[in-house]
Amino acid sequence: MSSMMRAVVQDRFGAPDVLKLTTVPVPVPAQGEALVRVRACGLNSHDLLVRSGEYPATEAFPHILGGDIAGEVAAFGDGCRRGFSKGDRVVLYWQRACGICESCRRGKRTTCLRYRYLGTQINGGYAEYVVVPEENLVALGEFDDWTSAAAFPMSFGTAWRALFTRGEMKASDTVLIQGASTGVGLAAVQIAKLAGARVIATAGSEKKLEVISRLGADVVINYAKTDLRSEILKITGKRGVDLVLDAVGGELWAEVIGSLTRHGRVVICGAAAGPNLAMHAYQVFEKELSVLGSNSAALNELESAVERLKTGELSPVVDQVLSLEDAAHGHELLEKRAQFGKLVLDLAL
Repeated sequence: MSSMMRAVVQDRFGAPDVLKLTTVPVPVPAQGEALVRVRACGLNSHDLLVRSGEYPATEAFPHILGGDIAGEVAAFGDGCRRGFSKGDRVVLYWQRACGICESCRRGKRTTCLRYRYLGTQINGGYAEYVVVPEENLVALGEFDDWTSAAAFPMSFGTAWRALFTRGEMKASDTVLIQGASTGVGLAAVQIAKLAGARVIATAGSEKKLEVISRLGADVVINYAKTDLRSEILKITGKRGVDLVLDAVGGELWAEVIGSLTRHGRVVICGAAAGPNLAMHAYQVFEKELSVLGSNSAALNELESAVERLKTGELSPVVDQVLSLEDAAHGHELLEKRAQFGKLVLDLAL
């Protein structure tokens, strides 16, 4: 194995053109770490925030983006003992928790005070190799669709936690996926259907709704053409929905709250339309609603979701596969919202 690798790096914050393909040293795994050969890496809107400095968490330049990673174990540092072997196919859990803060001591690592994400605070997968703690390896077994594997972890892990762990979703629930055309939304539609729930999904175009319907949504609503709350109450016989997953927020938030039945739950796992939410307090306390936050995913939640990827029960929507040198172009597509589904870098191209 060469001591050098190809990588897309940035040496400052800025527009997509700060991303440059170059050659850098292959990282060396420390004690308890594994070196992974990256086969594919998914692009995320979060990458745009890190690259531009809107989410200025990068610890040092030059920096390598990318947290959605699939590949093969290439080497181990000392002290690895989880049973993985060289050549094993894996996806990577993207969070490194500190292990010592109050949240970590309570077993709630998704709210670690000093968390570090692959591709955010530390180098990620826009490169031929990446190092991670051995505990962050998630086995793929014989599954070898690298594109699907790299498009999977963050979206499906986040949706899995939001629906099951935080939202306590049941098969008897009617679930509203608000903004179902997002990566998390597309994942959530599939997960909710897999759980047996009735799924109502929203998006802002008929073309997107056609795809969402094929993924299994029972009812689709174009929120750009209808009053969301009124339509949901009509669909549910004036009852409302039991659970809402919202990764969007924005001006439709009041309608989302108004669509919930008594004792309903809404889980917020993103704010694509902005962080400020407006709602009627009377609706919350009169109907005893639960407004819940959900951040990232725990390792065991990602592992549970990956098992369904391996069986074919869950499958990400992929829009385009790009070469590593086209990473900047991928960012331009994301900024224009020109894609529907995931963009994935294939390191073999």
